[in-house]
Amino acid sequence: MSNPFDRFDGIAVINLDTDLYKWRMFRRQAVKYGFADRLVRVPGVRAVPASYGCALAHKHCMDLAREKGWSSILIFEDDAKFIYDQEYVMDSLTRALEGAGKWDLLYLGSSMRENIFPVAAAKTAGDTVRSPGKWFGRFAYAVNESCYDIYDGLPDISVFTTQDRGDVLLERSRHLKKVMMWPQLVSVYNTPSENDPFIQDCDQFIEKRYTQFGMVDESSVKWGGGTDFDFAVVMSSYNRYSDAVRVINQIRGQQTVGTYRIFLLDDGSTEPGYADLQNTEDMTVLRNTHNNGRKGYWKSVGRIMHATEEYNYRYLVQIDDDFVLCTHFLDTLRHMFEAQKCDAVHYHINTEEFGVDRFRWGMECWVDGGTAFTREFLSSIRFRIDPVPESRWDEDPLLSSGVWQQISGKLRVSGACVFKPETTLAVHTGNRVSMMNPEERVRTNIKSRY
Repeated sequence: MSNPFDRFDGIAVINLDTDLYKWRMFRRQAVKYGFADRLVRVPGVRAVPASYGCALAHKHCMDLAREKGWSSILIFEDDAKFIYDQEYVMDSLTRALEGAGKWDLLYLGSSMRENIFPVAAAKTAGDTVRSPGKWFGRFAYAVNESCYDIYDGLPDISVFTTQDRGDVLLERSRHLKKVMMWPQLVSVYNTPSENDPFIQDCDQFIEKRYTQFGMVDESSVKWGGGTDFDFAVVMSSYNRYSDAVRVINQIRGQQTVGTYRIFLLDDGSTEPGYADLQNTEDMTVLRNTHNNGRKGYWKSVGRIMHATEEYNYRYLVQIDDDFVLCTHFLDTLRHMFEAQKCDAVHYHINTEEFGVDRFRWGMECWVDGGTAFTREFLSSIRFRIDPVPESRWDEDPLLSSGVWQQISGKLRVSGACVFKPETTLAVHTGNRVSMMNPEERVRTNIKSRY
């Protein structure tokens, strides 16, 4: 079967320079659906209001199409996700293109405002309908050269109003031949909307609209958008090769219904054995050329978080290289996230001192090593760990790395919901002294009922 994406002369994705990980994530989808070799990245435009920058970026896509002499262009925003498998998408899009006739705009995904398909009509994948329609959203739509000039009248930002928003402009242009396909093939990832502060969960917002107006094939839809794995398990290790291997084997030996990928950072170790650790189907190995240690720990954490950005997963789990994990560690964490509806689980704790129930942040609350996060929270802080200045250690050279203090602050500022279980899910091997700061850490013997 021929690739229906070849029917578009050009394919572009809009992506801000500050969010290059989204470009990598989208390109992974493009590889899966067979159009990566034709995909062009168009830089997004950061502006206030955000809707002006969005409209300008879409105009740049159409300017590019005119410059290249393309007769059509398929435009995606970088948080777009296909919600059906490859074969279903290919078959549906092929039938839609063959049956749509002439069109100016063809929507593969949109934000519905009304049901434009007859309620009682039987629908077949690839059906299309024409409607001037009150439907918005430009995260996945094709544009014919007949309307490349639609944004040419975009006003200057100084006089730009909400009525000049790109989707409003397209909705007002009722002379355009707008075609909607059934089912909608594309939704968006679970991120807050920059253009509408009242939409804090785009994924669920679009899912609700699609379901409400019958725009999905319930028998085939995959709302997860092709999740790569459930858990990104991250670990930094320095001169504890045998311990690190034991932790890796613990993860691999978990009896879990979920999937995972391990991200191991060798922080410039000199112990033999680390060179034998290589990339595998379930593990990515990163290496620092020198030991960042405590004062450069922020660099190590930032690097390993950055390595996870291009993947679509549900939770990031940070583990220490000398942890002993409970038997059903990953499944227990997942249950806690789902039951508590929280943004983070601080699972390695001394419960006699710090054990509490689900809570929202107060000034006295904190997390430390042994914490798991939702991908949505990490996305909200752009997977970023800020530099920790050397002056931190001027008065007290035994201070910690400052990384967990920083993460605690980001959780607090965001109003995140953090859960601390009644008992720890991990303990340190033999209550070991820290490799990074042995003078600072004096541990009690934490035990787990798991």
